[in-house]
Parts: sequence; C-alpha cells; structure tokens
Amino acid sequence: MSKMSQLHAELSEQAYDMGYESLGEAEQMGCEVDWENQKLIPPEEAAHNSILRERDEIIADLKKLVTRSEYDRRTKTRAVEFLRTEVK
Repeated sequence: MSKMSQLHAELSEQAYDMGYESLGEAEQMGCEVDWENQKLIPPEEAAHNSILRERDEIIADLKKLVTRSEYDRRTKTRAVEFLRTEVK
C-alpha cells in the first residue's frame, strides 16, 4: 500500500471514529486534515484555527501598513470586521 493510500485509510478511520461515514463527509462537515501530524481536526478546533490564521494575516497586514505608512482600505476593513466578530 502506498503512503498516500495508508494515510487516507488512517484518516478515514479517524473520521469513522468521530462519527462520520467517510473522510469526505468529515471534511464537508468542517473537519480539517493536519497533513504534518497526519490527523483529522474536529470542526470546532478547525474553526478556531481558521480564526487564528485570519488574525495573524490581519496583524501582518497592519504591520505592513505601519512600515509603509500607507493607507490600505482593504486591510482596515478586514481589521474592523474581524475585531467586531466575537471569538469564543
């Protein structure tokens, strides 16, 4: 069995253990695959990780604005929208 086939089988088993019929269903329901650690991330954790990635992108964009001393409407809009969003 190839490494990719073996990984798919392991991830499919993890999906089944989480209550999903298949890896595809798990991904459709919001699970993410952590390829580096070869594990399936539940939807709640995946959503939280997505928020953290968005936050980091916004912070990086804001740092660029400060460095360049330029006004970037898109970054300002993203920052305002993100900061208005409640994170639990």
